[in-house]
Amino acid sequence: MLDIKSKSGLAFNQNLILEHYYKYIHSPCPKSECNLCSPNCRNSTGKHNLTNKQIIKARGRLHSKGYVKHRSGVCYSITDKGIKAIENNDYIRSGPAGPHTGKCQKINKGTLIYYLWAALRTKNTATISELLALVPIDPEDYHKTYENARRLLHWLHKAQIIRKLPRKQAGLHMTSPGYIRYQLMIDLGPKHPVIRVRKHHLYDQNKQINVPFKDVLRVFKGEH
Repeated sequence: MLDIKSKSGLAFNQNLILEHYYKYIHSPCPKSECNLCSPNCRNSTGKHNLTNKQIIKARGRLHSKGYVKHRSGVCYSITDKGIKAIENNDYIRSGPAGPHTGKCQKINKGTLIYYLWAALRTKNTATISELLALVPIDPEDYHKTYENARRLLHWLHKAQIIRKLPRKQAGLHMTSPGYIRYQLMIDLGPKHPVIRVRKHHLYDQNKQINVPFKDVLRVFKGEH
């Protein structure tokens, strides 16, 4: 069972999620009640009393540490490393994620581009609505977030990081013009790119280089 002093915070959430995936290694999870495994519960706290934002953050940490692996959609499963941690009672504790190196690595976690980039890397090909299904959004702000996502995707398209597929996804109504599908063409890595609109430059936080839009394919395409 969970064996940490605090029953709140990121470390606790990670352990709670890890135990859940360990529990359902061999048996199916009751997805109708579980907002860890079912997108239908994404706007509720589910039976784990965790919000969707808390789940995404904690699960992202588990994934980056190798405790869980992504399968498809919002589905994840525990890895051998995660199983070993549970069985050895080696739970995650609060504290720094790694040794202090003196080097500042800033990622704007919690911003739309942070979640949108993670969603693009997960889905590879998707409409805006499908990408936003993986982003924690207040329902009241959905329309505003949709428009902001559309603008971000416009600039990623300008920078040749993504492309618009020629065939749209059919809409729900006969008169609907359909929905643009975007495909990730160049996966720069876990840190999202920074678009410098005025200069038409892209800054890659992973390699820490600045590249003009016109040179993006030449610089990055050969590496992927």
